[in-house]
Formats: sequence, structure tokens, C-alpha cells
Amino acid sequence: MKKFIVVFKKDIVGSLQDSTVSALQAEGAIVGDRISLINAVLVEMTDSVAESLKQNSNIDYIEEDSEVKTC
Repeated sequence: MKKFIVVFKKDIVGSLQDSTVSALQAEGAIVGDRISLINAVLVEMTDSVAESLKQNSNIDYIEEDSEVKTC
């Protein structure tokens, strides 16, 4: 499994986020911290779950989590 940042559309908050998170957990994903600054959640999931999540109308975009390095 890989870690992804799942960003919700701007108007998706509260129970709409919770229902998406519950669906992810039912698929075996491990949901971590919420990132309120960008309306997102950190999720550990398989590539196939990430691909299917792209079809969810509540999601703006998904990107694989990575380490950011500065010079």
C-alpha cells in the first residue's frame, strides 16, 4: 500500500467527507490525518483503490504522498 493525499472539492465538508472516508475504510484503506488547510485527508491504500476513488464526485484530486526537500 502507498500513502496518498486525497483532496476533496471545496464544498465537500463534514458528513460528505465522513461518508467518503467510511467507504475508503470499507475497501481496506487506512485513513490518517485530515489536512484542513487544503480540505484533504492522508490515506494509505492500494493503487487500485486510488484509481477507483478518482471516479468519486466528492474528490478534486489524488496525489501520491512524497517527502519535500529544500535546499
